[in-house]
Amino acid sequence: MEVILKLRCDIPARTKAVNISLTIPVPKETSGMSHQLGLSGQTAEFQPKEKQILWKVNSMMGETSHIAQFKVLVLCILQRV
Repeated sequence: MEVILKLRCDIPARTKAVNISLTIPVPKETSGMSHQLGLSGQTAEFQPKEKQILWKVNSMMGETSHIAQFKVLVLCILQRV
């Protein structure tokens, strides 16, 4: 499963947001993830116990945006009928 998120900073251009954290819920069958972040100053980690991805951005200027791409590994369990 692929998830692409765009984070937009809707504050005045001369203002900076700092220490931004986003939690993204994932399916309970998720076993891991990989990511591609656009700029430095960002991290992402899969938290298996919480079944979520934590995306952190150190700082972001107003009227800008960041894009992150997550590839979520979901276990598929098939049942025979």
